[in-house]
Amino acid sequence: MLAVEELNFSNLLRRGLYPIPPLPGPGRPLRLMSVNSFWLGRGMDLKQKGVDGVTLATAPGRIDLYNADDFTAALSAALADSKTALILDFSDVEYISSAGFRSLLITFKASKTGNKGFAVAALTPTIKEIFDIARFSQALPIFQTTREAVAQLAPDALAKFDAG
Repeated sequence: MLAVEELNFSNLLRRGLYPIPPLPGPGRPLRLMSVNSFWLGRGMDLKQKGVDGVTLATAPGRIDLYNADDFTAALSAALADSKTALILDFSDVEYISSAGFRSLLITFKASKTGNKGFAVAALTPTIKEIFDIARFSQALPIFQTTREAVAQLAPDALAKFDAG
């Protein structure tokens, strides 16, 4: 338990805690989260590249509760930008939680509604194991490589994909 005099920013950080806005005041209690959760789970830098109507997106790092809403929004925007398909390259993903899987399912459903293709490709062995255990490899189109996904979902774009 923290004493009132310990409630300054430096003391909180030393204890591994970070205050979550809004900061406390009359009728507003102090809310805290761990520093690791704060720094590891902010934002989603989804790198995108268009290839002949296909959007290729790379999701780096962790996909978890702390950035799942940003991930969902980024996927929705990428899907809207694509004409034929959205392909996610997961080669740089280190971790995915159930919140991340929810984002993928929302996007997959939206792709079917919009008559567009959607796939996840290039899973690392650890991430592939998580997909298999959770049975998402049966629910979502999964490809070993991004090229295989392009060949299956948008064969007309394959020549431009191969050209770089």
